[in-house]
Amino acid sequence: MVSRFIKLVSCFLFPNYLKNRWINHIDQTLQLDNFDIDDMSKFLADIVIPLKPSESIVELGCHDGKRLAALKTILSNSKVVFEGIDVNSSVIEFGRLKYKHLNDFNLEVADLFDFIKEKEFELVFTYATLMYIHPFKLRALLESLINQSKIVVVIEPVTSFEFLTFFPRRNSSYTHNYENIFKGIIENRNIHLKTIELPKNLWKPKYGVPYAYIISNNDKF
Repeated sequence: MVSRFIKLVSCFLFPNYLKNRWINHIDQTLQLDNFDIDDMSKFLADIVIPLKPSESIVELGCHDGKRLAALKTILSNSKVVFEGIDVNSSVIEFGRLKYKHLNDFNLEVADLFDFIKEKEFELVFTYATLMYIHPFKLRALLESLINQSKIVVVIEPVTSFEFLTFFPRRNSSYTHNYENIFKGIIENRNIHLKTIELPKNLWKPKYGVPYAYIISNNDKF
């Protein structure tokens, strides 16, 4: 109980606390001989395919690249380059080995904030990653992402109770109010926002309600 309290206080007081934990995390569940296209990947593909990316798809916080590899498989006839980044070198090394047969498929170790500063994106997505970003750092990150991207897809658990967005939950994650953040960023700009509540059987995060957000500067969106 005491150690959990210390961890939660550390999450709140030190914005890079969770990042430092993920850098050293070892995932014992990864398996080289097991690859399937799960329902979340199919749902993501249903979002991405109508958006018709022609150049590149980037995943932020890609873990071992499973979801990115599933998209690559579903969009097998496209000439799109797939790129994933994660702060954890061990999962990236695993993903490079597991998906080495895929062409135009790159996994890199990178800090999320540094990576966004140096890039422009056609289509970039993130799933269950921003929930580990400190609330004091989130808005600036999303502003940079929107400013440097044609299309952004965010799939995360959400809360509508504003006071809950500042405090880490027992699993050391945050439930942010993305609706308010996105509307504040794109206000009076020619940027479009689409909100999708995920089907109840698709993902049940421990806290919050799962939503997908699509932010696009395309007038045909």
